[in-house]
Amino acid sequence: MQNGLKNSLLSITLLGSLSCVWAESKVVASFAFVGMVMDYREYSNDGTILDSEKSTLNEILGLDLGLGFLLDETRNDYSYLDFHLMRLGGETDYKGSLHGSNAGYGSYISTTLNAVIDTDVTYMYHNILSDSLEISCGLGLGYRYWERQLSVSQIELYEWFSLRPKVGVMYSLSHELRFALDLEYQYGINPTMSESYYGLDFDLGAADILKVSVPVTYRYSSTMDFFAEGVYERQEIEISDIKTIVENGIVTNSHEPDSTANNIYLKLGFIYKY
Repeated sequence: MQNGLKNSLLSITLLGSLSCVWAESKVVASFAFVGMVMDYREYSNDGTILDSEKSTLNEILGLDLGLGFLLDETRNDYSYLDFHLMRLGGETDYKGSLHGSNAGYGSYISTTLNAVIDTDVTYMYHNILSDSLEISCGLGLGYRYWERQLSVSQIELYEWFSLRPKVGVMYSLSHELRFALDLEYQYGINPTMSESYYGLDFDLGAADILKVSVPVTYRYSSTMDFFAEGVYERQEIEISDIKTIVENGIVTNSHEPDSTANNIYLKLGFIYKY
């Protein structure tokens, strides 16, 4: 089941996001190239770092695709239903220790292959306060997938659904140029981690993400916009349940530890308005 899900998801090559659109557009579609900076760390019960994954902006790359439909519009407000899909892939620098060894953090250094997929559907309500200022709020349902291939025999798959409340503010500097600030909290539902070395499935204590986005949009024409967007994500995963392992007659316990990730994304793309 894990292999089937992995193969089907890895065949997807798009990542979705909509940012800062104009209310008169009935349908909007966006496309962008994306680079990701990852800083992931796992911790022991006393807070000591067990291992880490780090990348630069050009090591994890992907595409960004989004589609939105105008649901309702009046003089002072409007609402959209947005669909998002994301796909990123690339390498991180792993620093930790060999599986099953007693060596400490930093005793083993290697490269990890990563695949990240994120998708959601979101309802957004926008209130127009003036010609240059509007605020928004909404709620989405999303899905997160992250595969870490530390070696051929050691693959870890994190996945969960999430509720995603979101608020934002948008300011028009001119008719062509707009800035926005969006805040989103992703509350993970039934987060899990599956690993291939022993074939274990762990139930994570929690998997939540705080997301801050700053899109800048330039209105090129009545049907085309260009945009750049910086995104910061703070991900926190809580310790999992404990599983029992029997290997060569020896019984041990295993769990997925607490972890954090501070991820940064840079997106460059365009929005087409129908």
